[in-house]
Order: sequence, then C-alpha cells, then structure tokens
Amino acid sequence: MRLRTMLAMIAATLVCRGAFGMADRDGLASGLALLDEAARMRSAEPTRASHLASDAAVLIGSALDGGSAMNPAGQRALGNAYLLSGDIGRALLAFKRAESADPGDPLVRASLEHARSRVGLEFGPNAGTTGWRSVVNHWSGGVPRGVVFYGCVGVLALACWALALRVLSVVPRWVVVPAGVALVVSACGLGLVLVEPLVVRSDAAVVISETTGRTGPQAEVYPTALDRPVPAGAEVRVLEARDGWFLCAVGGQQAWLAGEAVRRVRPIDQDGTTGG
Repeated sequence: MRLRTMLAMIAATLVCRGAFGMADRDGLASGLALLDEAARMRSAEPTRASHLASDAAVLIGSALDGGSAMNPAGQRALGNAYLLSGDIGRALLAFKRAESADPGDPLVRASLEHARSRVGLEFGPNAGTTGWRSVVNHWSGGVPRGVVFYGCVGVLALACWALALRVLSVVPRWVVVPAGVALVVSACGLGLVLVEPLVVRSDAAVVISETTGRTGPQAEVYPTALDRPVPAGAEVRVLEARDGWFLCAVGGQQAWLAGEAVRRVRPIDQDGTTGG
C-alpha cells in the first residue's frame, strides 16, 4: 500500500473519533482501534491484519448505519478497513461516498485513486469515455476545487474591471470581446464549482462483488452481454431497475447486473433495501 494511503488511514482515524454521536462512539472506537492494530501488523502478519481489518469494517459500518452514512471521515475509515481486509469493492464504495460528502478532501482523493488502481483501467470512472469528455473528466478529478474557485473569481473580477474601463473609454474597443468571453467562461466555471457538490448523481454505483453482465434481468434466460465478468470495484451508472436487477452503463457498454452485486454511492433504497 502506498505511503499516502497509509497517511490517509491515520488521518481518518484521528478525525473520526469526534465525528459521531455518543450512541455510536463505543462501536466506532473499537473499530478504529482494530483498524490501527491491523495497520501496524499488515507487513509482519498480513493474514491476521486482514482479519482484524474485516472486524473493524463491521464495527465502523455499524456506527455509520446509526445515522452518519455520508460522514466523509467515517466513510474514509471504513474504506481503509475494507481495503486492508482485501474487499476492494466495498472499499471503493466507501471512498466514493466520502468523496460525495466532501469532494475537496485530498486524503479521500488519494485513497480513491489508490483503490481505483487495484481495479484496472477497463472499469475505471472514465472507461469508455473518449475525446473532450475524457479530458474534462481527467482535469475535474486532478485540479483542486479551491484552485478552480479562486481562479474563476480572479478572472471574473479582471473581466468586469476591463469592461468597466471600456465604458469609461480608458481602454480600446477590442478589449470588449476577450473580456466578455472571459466573463462568461469564468461565471460558468464558478457556477459549476458552487453547484456540483450539491448535485450528487443518484445513478452513480459501485460493483461490490464480481458479477456477470446479462442482456436482460434474468440469469437463466438472458445470455452474457460483456466479454468478461465485471470485477468488484467497477464504477457504473444505474440506468434502470427491474426485478432485483440493474441496467448499468459499464465501461462504455450497457448490461444488466444482479442487484446484490451493486450498491449506489448514495445509500438510498434499492428495491426496498438500503444500499449499504
């Protein structure tokens, strides 16, 4: 495991201790203690560390179910526990939930990228995306939100200043076009930065266990739709739900996946059950 992921694990442990109500703190404290112990022995006793991390994930997950499901620090700790236990699907789901709750957290971003590296590019978040969409997805994930925000504010202020000087006839007429373009672009960018964290895609989901994509919502009737199974940790989009199955966008293709293998990033009801 990379050093930055280890640092993220330690930071999550420290932050999490004060992030829950009294009712959840006993189980949370026990889970974080087990996670600390698993992290310390992961090199010397990897099998023992995996078992401890699995137990830690159960305790932390129970604390999150108590009303803090989208707590970023708690989900980051839960992701680290699953990652140490070898459950890459649930680890990536927890990191995605942490990212949804706090998109600007660099520790969450580092943990998420490390988890994604364990899944592979074929089923990553940008799989099947080409051209300008791929470029946008790449930079939106790599540029800190604060840099974009203050950059847009600066450009917006300069554009307004330039247009004001033009009204006063201080600057030449040709300044109007570039200033106008900068004004529109910076205003749009600022709007996206402010609104995007509030609009969490309800169709975002993660495959928590390897499953086979089908051409329809029934394994006994419909043939496979993909040339290989969808691995745990694959990031998909839910397009339709029917009879305990989900039609998902998977790596630029569409396939029906069994509901028990898929969890939405937002822990909302899936056919009457909570996606946890």
